[in-house]
Amino acid sequence: MSFGYKVYFTERARNRVVCWDPDRGDSEVVAGEPKDGAADQKLKSPYGLAMDSAGCLLIADKRNSRLCRLRNGRLEKVQTRDGDGHRRSRFTERVDNPENPTGVFVEKGGTLLVAYSDDFTIYRVRADGTLQLVLGVPPNRHALFEGYFETVKADKLPQTPLHMPTGVVEASDGTIYFIERGYQAVREYKLGGDLKSVFMRGQDLGPVQPLPKKLSRFGFWPRYPSGLALDARENLYVADFVYGCVFMADLGSGDVTTISTGAGSKPAAICFGPDGTLWVLDLGLAQVKGYRKSSRGAWQAAEATLKTESDPAALSCAALGGAGIVCGQ
Repeated sequence: MSFGYKVYFTERARNRVVCWDPDRGDSEVVAGEPKDGAADQKLKSPYGLAMDSAGCLLIADKRNSRLCRLRNGRLEKVQTRDGDGHRRSRFTERVDNPENPTGVFVEKGGTLLVAYSDDFTIYRVRADGTLQLVLGVPPNRHALFEGYFETVKADKLPQTPLHMPTGVVEASDGTIYFIERGYQAVREYKLGGDLKSVFMRGQDLGPVQPLPKKLSRFGFWPRYPSGLALDARENLYVADFVYGCVFMADLGSGDVTTISTGAGSKPAAICFGPDGTLWVLDLGLAQVKGYRKSSRGAWQAAEATLKTESDPAALSCAALGGAGIVCGQ
């Protein structure tokens, strides 16, 4: 047992963020329920979470269309602006504030990667708030691009719309992985290169079938990806809300391993702690639970579990795309 840190997670249906100390076992609401009733301190369907280098929690406050930083117990809006006029040229109403952030990731240099689901874009947010478009064509919301069977070449990316990007993570070489919720696909984008599918779309596949014993990312795809994470070796982990488990994809070999989280499980978000524990926000079992890989390669439940309140509204929120979880001090 080696925790030594805290686990933060969103309760989207309750419009709040909770902090749990797995060593002590206690938890508290840290954002979204201000006693003074201040409007700017209230959250509305908080989604993805990240922790910056200063130890401040970043919150994708989806329905308030803002990215927030929790500093000294208070929410501060991360101000963004259209520095190069790109958004103005698209005649969008939200020039300096893209709609509905859902995923946030802190890059090595401190810049932020933010997925904006209803703006259909992924932006890099620089320290001064300047927006740099990474992927997507704002605000082209109705283009019928799917692209799940083929690679989108780099020269075509400026004309390639996304369809509701959510969770986003980045590898050490700058490769970006994200969920495209409009097609329930998991995408890979190499910096300056092509966009392709790690897993093809998962929706509209008929009744849920039992998982085969042997899986490969070339012949299998999740039904409803709800969360992404990368481990220290940069294997990709995908939480699946419908299959009720977490998949680990070895991006080199293509092998996929199933991590069982129990009967009735509905994982909505996943993250890794600094000690290698995989934390799962599980709305089906109403809990936050850790899993560790043994020396023999088997995944086992860790020593700490937080029971949360069972809430049908929370399940409904997660069914619309997931939630957020992150570790920090």
